[in-house]
Amino acid sequence: MAILLLATLLPMETSSVVSQQNASKKVGIWSESASFSDDGLGPVPSKWKSTCQAGQEFKSNLCNRKIIGARWYDGHLKPKDTNGHGTHVASTAAGALVPNVSFHGLATGYARGVAPHARLAIYKACWGPGGSCNEAAVLQAIDHAIHDGVDILSLSLGGPSFEYYTSLHAVNQGITVVFSAGNDGSAPRTVTNVWLYINDPSCHAAFQASQNASMTLPSRLINATLASGKIVFCYNPAPMTTISPIFYTSKVVKYAKEAGAKGIILATYAFDMLDAFEICGSMPCVLVDFDVATGLYYALVQNTELVVKVTPALTWLGNGVLAPKISTFSSRGPSPLFPKFLKPDVAAPGSNILAAVKDPYTFKSGTSMACPHVSGVAALLKALHPDWSPAIIKSAIVTTASNDRFGLPILADGLPQKPVDPFDYGGGFIDLNRAVDPGLAYDVDPKDYIPFHDCFLAGNSSCESESRNLNIPSIAILNLKEPTTVLRTVTNVGQADAIYKAVVQSPPGVQILVEPSILKFSAGMNKQSFKVTFTTTHKVQGNYLFGSLAWHDGGAHYVKIPIAVRSVLSNNYYSDV
Repeated sequence: MAILLLATLLPMETSSVVSQQNASKKVGIWSESASFSDDGLGPVPSKWKSTCQAGQEFKSNLCNRKIIGARWYDGHLKPKDTNGHGTHVASTAAGALVPNVSFHGLATGYARGVAPHARLAIYKACWGPGGSCNEAAVLQAIDHAIHDGVDILSLSLGGPSFEYYTSLHAVNQGITVVFSAGNDGSAPRTVTNVWLYINDPSCHAAFQASQNASMTLPSRLINATLASGKIVFCYNPAPMTTISPIFYTSKVVKYAKEAGAKGIILATYAFDMLDAFEICGSMPCVLVDFDVATGLYYALVQNTELVVKVTPALTWLGNGVLAPKISTFSSRGPSPLFPKFLKPDVAAPGSNILAAVKDPYTFKSGTSMACPHVSGVAALLKALHPDWSPAIIKSAIVTTASNDRFGLPILADGLPQKPVDPFDYGGGFIDLNRAVDPGLAYDVDPKDYIPFHDCFLAGNSSCESESRNLNIPSIAILNLKEPTTVLRTVTNVGQADAIYKAVVQSPPGVQILVEPSILKFSAGMNKQSFKVTFTTTHKVQGNYLFGSLAWHDGGAHYVKIPIAVRSVLSNNYYSDV
């Protein structure tokens, strides 16, 4: 099996590609990493059609049974990774098992990709400042990956969804396509991609360069005389809402280092900044929320001779670890281009990810880091179920995604820390163990994309039936005024004889009727269709409300899809504010 993993520098990242038996990368790779050892791997699959294209600092013999292909497009004429992003993403998706990995002693343990027996091929098409890509090069790389025989196309690409048409071609060829949601959150309507998007449940900050360029902090922010040899405590009782946290943190740390400080304690509203590890280097850095910071402030006011004890960082493991959060930077739904599709689809680990780079392992964060987690899961599902279509693989991942296992609320990091909804994390957090056996699946014949595709190209803004009834594992009703019916079909991919009952959680103010509410499957009937009718029960205007529809067999299978409904009093254009 092959996974193609592509990535662009999302505001602060790069591009990359990967495979379960074959894989690929868009930002290049540092092939010397132990994560790309081919120990235990057999011969290169006979179906693989790619080549190992030599270039500057990259000889063809750097390919092996793990890295089985390399191509480059334009740029510096080599598939070598220049900033670590491509290597990091590839090892996350398909890295081999490597013992005793840590970041300066933190998070010591084994490093392993989600699909460690995947093979990799590199398609390096992104060379510009900040990891920007030439669109023609990206499209050519995707075409090559389709021809070469990849099984999974994983695209950590930011910006407009220009890859849409080529990725649709990949789906038509039976290739599962996985996109990152983007690092433009946490504002609504920042998701721009089309097919399978992923969010990042932990943290990292990726901000547009234009944001950083418009802000300055004076170097006299830290008094060198007072800071020398001390722990610097930075506290502003009014949380920042206009300054990028990562920009602010990097400047404070820079000035503290220059002043001779021995460490820093920084109050912040956003903890999704693992770049702090790279920013701080050897200087001890502690990020605290404003409640803790206020307590420290009053303690300092009362006693200026407080002593700070610095202890090594701890890694917490086990069932006591609390729920993850959706990162501040993760792009949010609804999609501004395709609001009738609920986006994003699912969330995956993407913050504080320890993976391979040149020297030799480091933490990185971003939806680019979440993307290869989903790609790796898709690769494993394809290996276990080679007959599953891309739509079934996507459905298995989305419908089995989970919420917090302790029953605690999952929050979105940053300001405000609100409980998440499907526009933050789609169906929930990926759960590989459940995705292996989803019970039912929402399959899509590739030809079913054509009416929607043609409608979109024609500039028809409604495209109601084409989008509403596309058999995807979610439902979004954009303007619910009159009763609206949505059609769906599920395929039984589990035990032949099964009975499922509908479990509905209606959005507030919306009545949902599922017909039929009981689905019976047998060896001769593995598909069943149903309709879902939405009716408003309250006169509200303009706000999205959320619910879910699940099919439960009374046992282990609970096949749930998210629902988003926006009720309106009038179909005329209006303003919510």
